[in-house]
Amino acid sequence: MTEPGLARPWILRAGDRFAVTPLQVGLALVTITVGGFLLLETVFDRWELILDPGLQGQLWRQDFRVAIVLGLMMAFAPTLIGFGLGGFLTCVDELRPDLRLSEEQFLQRRAQFGRYPRLKYWLSGFAGMLLFLVIVPAGEGFVMSFNLVQLPLEAVIHRLEIPIFGFHVGGFVYAVRQDARRLSVLALDDLKIDLLDLSVRDSFVRQGLRLGLVPVGILSIASLLFADYDAAPRLLEILVAGLAVGVVVAFAGLVLPALGIRSKVRLEKRKELASCNEMIRRERDAFGASDGAGKRLSGMADLVAYKGLIESVHDWPFNLPLITRLALYTAIPLGSWIAGAMVERLINTMLD
Repeated sequence: MTEPGLARPWILRAGDRFAVTPLQVGLALVTITVGGFLLLETVFDRWELILDPGLQGQLWRQDFRVAIVLGLMMAFAPTLIGFGLGGFLTCVDELRPDLRLSEEQFLQRRAQFGRYPRLKYWLSGFAGMLLFLVIVPAGEGFVMSFNLVQLPLEAVIHRLEIPIFGFHVGGFVYAVRQDARRLSVLALDDLKIDLLDLSVRDSFVRQGLRLGLVPVGILSIASLLFADYDAAPRLLEILVAGLAVGVVVAFAGLVLPALGIRSKVRLEKRKELASCNEMIRRERDAFGASDGAGKRLSGMADLVAYKGLIESVHDWPFNLPLITRLALYTAIPLGSWIAGAMVERLINTMLD
């Protein structure tokens, strides 16, 4: 149960209560969202307008497609967010054998993840909502853009979907910042590491990839809007800017969970190198002062080699193949854009 004053994202609470995965919740949301929208189109008798082969029909179909894409973004955003935030608990569980914590202490620390100060979490969500409301392309000015009475059904749906999506994004950014900080504290204070075997860092890397995939997944859906870039003023500019920001956020998501383990490795390296330097000084001072000079020379050579080995340990757990993999992930939206354009051409061909 969530403590008073702490909020737990509903996608995580749904998983706790009903034993469902974020993907299952996302599929249910897509069914409800898209199904409900199609039902409204039927109730308001919009299909004749949408299927009109003339120019006006093309404009209605454009609004229809935008509503579908925004609905997919709104529905799958909680799924991807649940995948990213739930990964922190997976990461902590993987670290359990290497933590200097009793079982009770471990459970207490684990329970902190996925729970956030309620006021700050909601304020972050509303900040995200406001941001997305502000960047909505206002063709006839901001006020007219949200004069729902004068807008067609599809445009009204756009205005309802965008703030809900923005709330999820704002809350997610705050939640990641909080849990990444907790993970860093856990790594610095309680994690045991061996500089000659840093496989424990793999858990942090996997969590970074999970977080990096969240904006990539959202962008993959949003990139379908490129096919309708002329649906609203400045939509193309907004999509390009969003794509650039998403790539930056993806790499930030990769780095954030690894900040603590990087600091831990640097700290242990400094300690180990200081110990090596002290032992080398002792060997040097004792060199020639005893009959076993040959043995001491050999021992000093071993210490110097060991020092070089420690110095070669990288602070960051990332390597070139990993960075390349994430870079390829960020190219997924491009594939979605191409696929969306092909589907659009196919549909127009069928209707014409």
